[in-house]
Amino acid sequence: MKKIFLSLILLCAASLTGFAASKFYINPGHGGHDSDDRPTPLPLGVEIFYESDGSLDRGFSLRDFFNGLGCQTAMSRTTNYSSDDLDLNVIAAYSNSFGGYFISLHTNGFNASTNYVLAFYKGSSQNYPNIYEPAPTMAQKVADWHYYNPLSDITYNIPRGMSDYSFYGYHLGVLRTNTRPGYLVESWFHDYRPDALRMKSTLFNRYIAWQVCRASFDSPGGIPNTLKGCIV
Repeated sequence: MKKIFLSLILLCAASLTGFAASKFYINPGHGGHDSDDRPTPLPLGVEIFYESDGSLDRGFSLRDFFNGLGCQTAMSRTTNYSSDDLDLNVIAAYSNSFGGYFISLHTNGFNASTNYVLAFYKGSSQNYPNIYEPAPTMAQKVADWHYYNPLSDITYNIPRGMSDYSFYGYHLGVLRTNTRPGYLVESWFHDYRPDALRMKSTLFNRYIAWQVCRASFDSPGGIPNTLKGCIV
């Protein structure tokens, strides 16, 4: 099945032009099973879910998809130790140095019953002005593509790509000094138990990563066309 899936992706890629020049810096959120890693106990005797595990799993799949399409990629971490939980300004500096687009992969948590998607781009403030298009559209598109392919109950059914500053009143740390267009996506809620159990699966994380990849093709700024089809 994996060979069929990758073959279809490469077949789609053969019909695209210009995408090979795109660069993506991928930030799998958190790291190291530390106190800020939002551990979530799971039912049925399954081990604890850590956000860093799911985001790294999705990061590997997203990197593979982009690389298979001829893009250049880099990741802020490829292992999951405390030393990988980098300062957010350091991640932003690495992103700035690499260039291209920035994607930070996260999941959300609240009350174990809420479940929806949010994607944030750096909104305007006096000290840190907007990174304009295509960042706002990229954030909206990645939220849209999540909602096109839901496998879970959704408690807020309007996909939202939002300014971090308008939502929080401050900039998210990984976006604050980041000068690259991109976003941070909260892919569903890991304390909503059905999704937490799904996120223990590499196949489900790969499925979400494919939605993120498809959203990148559906955005402006030199990312042409939209990939068609998905096998799950």
